[in-house]
Amino acid sequence: MLVLILGLSALFLYNRDSPKFWLLVWPGTVLHEGLHWTVGKVLYAKPMSFSVLPKEDDSDIIGSVSFSNLNWFNRVPVCMAPILGLPLAFILFHYVPAFELWSIQGILIVWIFSAMIASSWPSYVDFEVASKNTIGWVFWIGLLVLFLYNKGWQFFG
Repeated sequence: MLVLILGLSALFLYNRDSPKFWLLVWPGTVLHEGLHWTVGKVLYAKPMSFSVLPKEDDSDIIGSVSFSNLNWFNRVPVCMAPILGLPLAFILFHYVPAFELWSIQGILIVWIFSAMIASSWPSYVDFEVASKNTIGWVFWIGLLVLFLYNKGWQFFG
């Protein structure tokens, strides 16, 4: 089952040029933009607008969130927030009840989880916005190293 979901996720990413691509990955787009919005709200980046529909100007943008208070402290985690979708998808999949693969329910579950996994990587624009913040990267990577060095291994082990 996991191989099918991962394979379908790769197929979604391969078909990015299709005009109806956004329909394939719409559940993932909701998760991707929702994670930007949630992390932005928690870290006081002040989300202003939220969209999970593609722009009508033939651009590759199929969802967006805008913020009014991105700064050195919150820019990196807000931009990299979609990475949280990957462990979230696997945790949620663990709690999905057993289903017949070729039933309507099975097809919907596989589609939703495939889209979630395919959309759990920051976009080019996310990386571009985050790259403007060297101090933020140093701060957050330093914080992660301190956590893993001090108590992190005990936390995970």
